[in-house]
Formats: sequence, structure tokens, C-alpha cells
Amino acid sequence: MRNLKVKCTAAMMALLVVSAPSAFALQTGVVKVYNAAKGYGFIKDNSNGKEVMVHASALGGIKIKRNDCVSFEVVDGRKGAVAVNVKLIACR
Repeated sequence: MRNLKVKCTAAMMALLVVSAPSAFALQTGVVKVYNAAKGYGFIKDNSNGKEVMVHASALGGIKIKRNDCVSFEVVDGRKGAVAVNVKLIACR
């Protein structure tokens, strides 16, 4: 099977969001590890216990550290699930 490269337009992205809202559902979790020098870490998803990679670009300038409680959305990255739109929340 060949890999095809497709240029996404704004209309295509809007269709993706409308047709697959569950793909962008808000999740909560706990930061397991985050290395600010390397710019990435992992969040343990509270809903399923799986670890999701988080990159510094998804933090919007906030600083996270181990055991911080966060909310985030999960999208498919090049190497698997990636957390985006990460926000600090109060731990329960």
C-alpha cells in the first residue's frame, strides 16, 4: 500500500471536526514525567490508564511537572497518540 500525501484545506479540517467530534473529546490525566530540556513527556490518561505523549508545543506556555493534574485532547501523531491543548486543573 502506498502512502499518499494530501494537503488539508480549512474546509477539510472543519469536516473532520464535524464528522468525528469524539476524536477530540476532553480527557483528564496526571503528568507521569516531563523533561523541559527535551521538550516532551507523558501523561497517564485517567479514563483508560494509557500513557499519551505530550510535546512542549501543546502546552501554550504553561509549565508542567510530574504529578500535575491536566486536561487535554488526544490526536493521532506520527508515532501514536499525542496530547494537545493541555491545561492545568485542580487534582481530585
